Amino acid sequence: MIRLLALAGLALVLIGCAWNGPRHKPMPVAERTACLAKGGRVEGVGMFGTPACVIPYADAGKLCSNKSDCQGICMRDEVGGPVPKPGDPMTGTCEATNQTFGCFTIIDKGKVVSSLCQD
Repeated sequence: MIRLLALAGLALVLIGCAWNGPRHKPMPVAERTACLAKGGRVEGVGMFGTPACVIPYADAGKLCSNKSDCQGICMRDEVGGPVPKPGDPMTGTCEATNQTFGCFTIIDKGKVVSSLCQD
C-alpha cells in the first residue's frame, strides 16, 4: 500500500513538472505585422507568457517626476522596503516598454499616484 501511494505521488509530481502553462494561439499575422511596423516585437508577457506587442520607449530610464516627462509612465520599481503612500513626494524613471510587469509605483506631479503589482 505504501509503495502504491509513493508511486501515485511520484506520478503527480512528474505530471506537474511536464505541465508548462497554458497554450496560447499565435498572434494573428495582421496584428504581428502592425506591431513590427510600429517598431515593436512580439513576445510572451506576464506570468502566462501571453503573446503581445512590446514597444520599447526611446526615453526608457530617463529621470522623471511627471507622466508628461515620458512616452509611457513615470515609475519606480518596488523591490522590498515599505510601499510608498499616495501623495508621498517621489521621482522615478520612464518605463522601458509598453508592457510593464512586477511591482512598481506610478508617479505624477512629483508625487506617488499609486503602487501596484501586475503579473
